[in-house]
Amino acid sequence: MIISSDFFRYTIIILFFVTLFSSLKTSYANEPEKIISYRKVLMKVTASHISAIASISRSDISYTSHVSTHANAIAEIARIMPDTFPEGTFIGKTRAKEAIWSDWEKFLQMASDLEQAATELAEKSNSSLKVDLSAGLSAIGATCSNCHKLYRKPAR
Repeated sequence: MIISSDFFRYTIIILFFVTLFSSLKTSYANEPEKIISYRKVLMKVTASHISAIASISRSDISYTSHVSTHANAIAEIARIMPDTFPEGTFIGKTRAKEAIWSDWEKFLQMASDLEQAATELAEKSNSSLKVDLSAGLSAIGATCSNCHKLYRKPAR
């Protein structure tokens, strides 16, 4: 899989909006549907970055220098992700469980764990060893999986 320049352009645009909207969280206080929609975009973007890293890790393409970009994007999204879970956004078209808000500190820790795993992968990404990339990718996947087991409803 070749990662196009459009992918990076869209990533930059999304990160711009992530930064912009993270400062506007109070203006969405009465619009849970919009928050849920935005939150879903962040989850999909995170999954796309994970897929890109997996593609690089599992193949012989020479884009290992891109891994740090993807990993840093995941770390930044993880850092702001809790902002997209204000109380009252578990109703509607969302798979978020109410347990997020009753166990908020643990949820925050899990977001921090994802940020840390992504940051560590970004730091290791200069390694030419695919095993380092694979281990870092596995750590990110484990943090996502652990959070989803506790805080995400099954697909309908």
